[in-house]
Amino acid sequence: MEMQSADMGRKPAKSRGAGLGGTLILMVFVVVCLAVFSALSFVTARADLALSEKNTMALEAYYTADAAAQAKLAQIDDCLVQAAGKSGNYAANCAALLTELPDLVYQAGSGIQPDKVAFEMKVDDVRTLYVELALKSQAEINLAKIANELRSYIGVSSGTTSDAIRYTITAYKTVNNSTWETTSRIEVWPGQ
Repeated sequence: MEMQSADMGRKPAKSRGAGLGGTLILMVFVVVCLAVFSALSFVTARADLALSEKNTMALEAYYTADAAAQAKLAQIDDCLVQAAGKSGNYAANCAALLTELPDLVYQAGSGIQPDKVAFEMKVDDVRTLYVELALKSQAEINLAKIANELRSYIGVSSGTTSDAIRYTITAYKTVNNSTWETTSRIEVWPGQ
């Protein structure tokens, strides 16, 4: 009986359950974090795709203009070969043939300045590929040919091609043809 009276004096233990409150909050937090990170990953992937597509379009435009510039250089080289094959003054023959090519600026040299040829190829709305050549004189071409023949005679490679004998590329660059205008002013401290 003593045992029964001891049990009677005790309060019955409350059932605690499995303790799901803390686990549930933790799981909700994990699911929310995963949703946020997946949304951020998706937005980042879309931005990367857009940037890659824009970069691809810019590269295609540049290399299309570059190919057109190389074709124009081939036309110029053909004119220079024809001018060398004609009798008479080489510089006058070059000027006559090169001025017939469209979209080409020919500038006759003066004194020791060589004749120059320049042209532009449109890359896109804001960029242009600018190419400038310095034409070599008949004497320079003849000296280069003789030097190449001597190098080949002694077995040394010259490293130059036939077009390098006729002209030198002095500029081959992309030029920004848009103007930049600021829309805001920045106040600068004038001092003291």
